[in-house]
Amino acid sequence: MSAGLIINDRIKAIRNHKILSASDLARLSGLNQSEISQIESGQKRSPRLDTIQRIARALDVSIDYLSGGYEYDSLDKALAEESLKLYLQNVKLHEEQVGALRSVAEGNSAPQSIRDWERFIHNVAVYESHSGR
Repeated sequence: MSAGLIINDRIKAIRNHKILSASDLARLSGLNQSEISQIESGQKRSPRLDTIQRIARALDVSIDYLSGGYEYDSLDKALAEESLKLYLQNVKLHEEQVGALRSVAEGNSAPQSIRDWERFIHNVAVYESHSGR
């Protein structure tokens, strides 16, 4: 399977999983809806790198994942792991905290976006401050 086919299938699968319309993804990525539709349908087989970067960023996944560089057991697992990787690029945590988050990502109800990871961390911090930890 070519990278173009992997990219279009993964973009569409993630968009549908996140219950986003092509219009929603276009708005989030700063692209137009027709370009999203052309990529997903395979009409545009070799989208530009900056286009794929914008889509990956909007979907909270890496370009490597979109192009088939990583395989996961399920889409839920992929979204949890990919968004956690991106989240961890922008924060400084102790190694045991990172390990704990990776354990959470293994679970069935793990956060699946950077924003969800931020909320999760915030909620844990609030819980710990109220429980005296």
